Amino acid sequence: MSFDELDGTPSFSLTFSPDQKEQSLKRIFDYLRMSGKRVYIAIDEFQQITQYPEQGTEALLRSYIQFLPNVYFFFAGSKQHIMADMFLSAKRPFYQGAQILSLPLIDKDKYEVFANRHLSKKGMTISKEDFTYLYDAVDGQTWYVQDILNRIYENGGDVSAKVINNVINDLVDEQESVFINYYESLTTNQAMLLSAIAKERRVSSVLSQDFISRYHLPAASSVSLALKALVEREFVYKEQSGYIVYDRFFAKWLRKKAEDFGVLP
Repeated sequence: MSFDELDGTPSFSLTFSPDQKEQSLKRIFDYLRMSGKRVYIAIDEFQQITQYPEQGTEALLRSYIQFLPNVYFFFAGSKQHIMADMFLSAKRPFYQGAQILSLPLIDKDKYEVFANRHLSKKGMTISKEDFTYLYDAVDGQTWYVQDILNRIYENGGDVSAKVINNVINDLVDEQESVFINYYESLTTNQAMLLSAIAKERRVSSVLSQDFISRYHLPAASSVSLALKALVEREFVYKEQSGYIVYDRFFAKWLRKKAEDFGVLP
C-alpha cells in the first residue's frame, strides 16, 4: 500500500515471488488450522496437480492436509482412472486419504425436467423422445448434454431430432482443426484402433480375434501396445462394460471420417 506524494491517492499492488510459493501455501494451511473454525474446501479437477512441473506436489499437500482436523476437503475430478490411482495406489501420498464416491449419470427423466424448466424461459420445450435421443447420443455425459442444450437454447425455435443432429454436427465441425491435430499425432496402429473403437462405440474385448479381424487391425501384440498408448493419452477410457473413445465429439468426428473416406469397413 502506498500513497501519491502530490494528491495522496492510495494505490495497492501485489508481488508474486516464485521462490516463495511453497511457503505461501504453508501459511494458508497454517491460517486454516489456527482459525479453529470448521471449513469446507472443494477442489475441482484435482487430478491436474499430477501435471504440475514441480516435483512432490501430492506429498506436499498431503503433509499439510493431514494436520487440519477442522478442515474438510472434497476432491473432484473428471479423469476417473487418474483419481482412482491417486487415492487407491499404495505408492501415492493420498493413498486411503479419502472416502471414494463415484457419481452416477444424472437420471434421464430428472434431466429432462431440468432441461424443460430452463427451455421454457424462452418459450421452448423438448419432448421425452427427443431428449432421450439427445441423452443417448452422448451416453448421458453431462458436459456434452449441457453443451448441446446450451446451443439449442441459443438458437431458439422448435426442438427435434433433426435439430439435435444439426447442433451436434455444428459442435463437432467447430472442433475439426483440433481433432485433425489429435488424429495426426497418432501412429498408424493407434489411428486404426481408435477409429475402430469409435465405430463400435463400445468394445468389451479389444484383443478379441473377431474385433481385430473385422477392422483389419494388426497382430494382437501391436493392438495391445496401441491400446496402452491411447489410454495413457486419454483418447480411450475403460468403463466396466468396455473401452470407449473418451471425447464423444471426437468419436463422432472419427465415425464421420470413416463414412466419408472409407477408412474402416
